[in-house]
Parts: sequence; C-alpha cells; structure tokens
Amino acid sequence: MTIFIIGHLCIDQVIIQGKKQPISMGGTAAFSSMLCSRLAPSEQVAVVSKIGPDYPDNFLETLRNARVDTTHVSRVKERTTRYILEYSDSDERQLTLKSVCAPITIEDLADKLDDAKLCYFGPIANEIPVGTIIEAKKRTNALIALDVQGIIRHKDAQGHLSFKTSAKIEEMLPYVDIIKCDLGEAQTLAGASKIRDIFTYLSSLGVQTVIITRGRAGSVIKVPGGVVIKVPPVLLQKIYNTTGAGDCYFGAFLIHYLENQDPLLAAQYATKVVSYFIGNPEGIQSFFVEGDINAIIEDFLEKNRA
Repeated sequence: MTIFIIGHLCIDQVIIQGKKQPISMGGTAAFSSMLCSRLAPSEQVAVVSKIGPDYPDNFLETLRNARVDTTHVSRVKERTTRYILEYSDSDERQLTLKSVCAPITIEDLADKLDDAKLCYFGPIANEIPVGTIIEAKKRTNALIALDVQGIIRHKDAQGHLSFKTSAKIEEMLPYVDIIKCDLGEAQTLAGASKIRDIFTYLSSLGVQTVIITRGRAGSVIKVPGGVVIKVPPVLLQKIYNTTGAGDCYFGAFLIHYLENQDPLLAAQYATKVVSYFIGNPEGIQSFFVEGDINAIIEDFLEKNRA
C-alpha cells in the first residue's frame, strides 16, 4: 500500500527583509512527502505532481534521496508553479504567484488508487479540480485528506492572492475524511468568524474531522461525534522559518493517525514535529540526521522549550 501526496511541486523565491535567497524547493507535495517518508520509513510514499521544463533536476534528486517515489511526477510543457515569498519577520509573509503548471486530474490518479492507503491532497495554486477529489473518493477505500489552502487561493493579473470559496468546494467537502486549514482559511471556507460556527458549518456538510491550526495558539480539532479538542503549542526559545510548517504538521498528523486512529495523539505528535521543524535552522533537512528521529525530536524540545 502507498501513501500518495498529490499537488504541485513548486519553485520558491524567498525574500527576507528585502534580500533574495537562492531558489528553493517548495510545495506541500515536497515538504510532506519528505517528512512522511522519514517519520514512517516502512511506508511507501509517492508524489503525484506536474512540473515544467524549468524544474531543477536536483530538487527531484533531493526527493529521491529522501526515499520519495517520484515516478508519478510528470514533466509537461507548462512552466512549473512558482511563488515569491516575501518575509518582513518570522511570522508575516506576502505571497505572489508567478506561474501555475498544468492541473492534476483523475486520469493522473486512476491507475494508482487501488494501491492507495492515503490520498493526501495538498494543492497550492488551485491545481487540483474539486472533481478530481470527488472521483478519487468514489474509486478508493483510502483515507482522503485535504489541506484547504490551495483550493481557496485565487490570483489577480499581478499574481496577488485573495481567498474565496464556492459552491463547487461545498459540494466536494463531504468526500473528504480529514481537512486541515489555518484559522483564516477556515473562516473563508465557512463564511464564519467563530470556531464553533466553523465546525457547525463543516459538520453540516458531513466533514468528519477538521483541524484548524492557529500558529502560536496551537490547534483545535473537531472529531467524529462533534467533540472539540484544543491542543496547545510547544513554546520555543527561537523560531527560524515557518514556511512549510502547516505541511509538516498535517503530514505528521496523518502518519500518526494511520497508525492509531486517535486524533488527539496524532495532534500532540504533530505539534512536537512541527515545533522541531520551525525551531531548527536546517528546516526540513533537520529530519534527515542519523538516528531515531522521534528520540531526536524529544531531545531537541527538552533543550529548546521557552
């Protein structure tokens, strides 16, 4: 059985306080696949994505070195999805979407679904039509998970983003087992500001498990039966970079959830994993040190809690 992570691999141009950094590998599919492969070494993890002729070969090599299966990554004629991320400090960023690669359709998934244990949809630029997710649910018994961010992003002519939902998204949500969004995304999705109203709305659509991340305020989870769980954050002495934090949180949550089906334990585990990620200057590469990664994370948190 295979864990499929579906969404565009992208190229990020990060600018920190006006200074351009070297281009870097970005996208939920990149961060989450590497993390899932490291946290669950016995699982097969594969990316389903589309990239353009401009996508660097060494980025694909990085994924392969992390034991991620890239055989389902298609190189097409359109340019790779590309973002500019401008940071004024560690918590605030402005995103500009410069290009979007070809969409990912059910035909890109059809021959893979029989072998799926998890289909984790991680769109970043509206590249996955809602019909793809609906059809995937109809064709597989795999757990269907969705990070909402990329299906509510819309860009103007300059690439600046706004966020809005639609009737098509509302139609799709009942076909998703677990969704993850930050508070702002959840408010856009539900058309409500209060968390209890967001949960009520999503429950009315049949969504079973909803995760709302709130940065330094931790996360809140609604589980089947309507129970709401608040998970506090791990407070750190220093935070280096939050790009990819949501991807790491959700990836860690899903890996742990697949093992034990307990959303509270999965959220507590994910909180530790993402704290290690944002509190380490090496970012995603910090997971690829030698040794028991869970023991390394526990040791790091013991030494670096605020």
